[in-house]
Amino acid sequence: MERAAAATAEPSGFGPQAQANMLWALSTLHFTPHPAWLRAFLQRSIVNLAGGSASSSGGSAGAGGASPQAMAATIGALAKMQPELLAAAAGSGGAAAGCEYGILPPRWAETFLTASMRPLARQAAAASAAEARALGAARLSARRARQDGGDAAALAAAAAAYDARAAAAAAASASGFNSQELSHILWAISGLSVRPGPSWLAAASASAAALMPLMPAGHVAVMLRAVARMPQLPGEERLLAAGARRLAELCAAAGLCDSGDGADGCGDGVHACQEHAAAAARLADGERRGVPALPPPTGHCAGAGTVVAPQDVANALWALASLGYQPEPRDLSALLHAGVALLPKCGHAELAQVAWATAQLAPVGSAAHPSALAPLVVRHSAPLLRGMSYVSLWTILAFVADAGYR
Repeated sequence: MERAAAATAEPSGFGPQAQANMLWALSTLHFTPHPAWLRAFLQRSIVNLAGGSASSSGGSAGAGGASPQAMAATIGALAKMQPELLAAAAGSGGAAAGCEYGILPPRWAETFLTASMRPLARQAAAASAAEARALGAARLSARRARQDGGDAAALAAAAAAYDARAAAAAAASASGFNSQELSHILWAISGLSVRPGPSWLAAASASAAALMPLMPAGHVAVMLRAVARMPQLPGEERLLAAGARRLAELCAAAGLCDSGDGADGCGDGVHACQEHAAAAARLADGERRGVPALPPPTGHCAGAGTVVAPQDVANALWALASLGYQPEPRDLSALLHAGVALLPKCGHAELAQVAWATAQLAPVGSAAHPSALAPLVVRHSAPLLRGMSYVSLWTILAFVADAGYR
């Protein structure tokens, strides 16, 4: 800690990326700098964010300012610091019209929001242009599917639609924040009680929705949880729909949407989850239009290289239920099947989240409806009772009681 204190004695000589790396390291080490040092650090950060010096590494900086990576790391580190420390370093100042800065220093928050609008605006424009170019091929495939009929043609149309979304996501990621950076920023802003203005929220929501088709499951879950902790976003329904669809595709690619009885677990009908199957195939195709490569699928809607953790599905289901959002039936069915399939791997917090969320979302007759899920919840929660928190225990007991399970 003495070396950390010595290294941070003079923050003024650091560029944006070096500042971000240092602050992230200090927050990870749980080192508490002196408020005067943090005040000086934030003053220097304002200069860097506004374009006072060039970014040394980690993505392209906007107009000589901090890179998207540096912005995400800095605000993520501030979100991990004690509120009292941020308040002591804040100084004076007020929020701009339509904004609330929570516990962040006002001048720093205003500069951060202004600087981050540049990459958000760039990637929204890039995604829109790329999607428009790719949608021509998708429409052509859809017309052929309607003319030819059959499952193969419909699957080809679904694959073309997936390609269009993936092309837009790749263009958005190359033009501004990637999915990790934007999910960290939204999570930090929601935790710091920052309420940006409508224009920033609209740009962030559009960028997040554009990035969704290439997001890993963990980033999707963080993004959805952040949205659940924020006031309503412009375009929120589009973002939630994109998040639910992406996680459903990943669950399908991981083999979690198979009901296990030979029937397709993603929905009703022989190829009701053809869009998920198309996404799974595209995930395995490799670097086609920017889609990252994964090992070939092992069967219908199954891909051995796709990893979806219990926490990802639990957090996503909790967020969707908290917001009162009902995804498309095929996406909801895939997510619910994944939640049931992952119950044996859940900790007590995830188990409680899945139980509560399915009670709000699952339709009658579904394998995840409380009447069918309660015995599984009781069985898998029994070994976890000793270390279970009161909140998890109460949630599970209420779920079991409401399900009428005896």
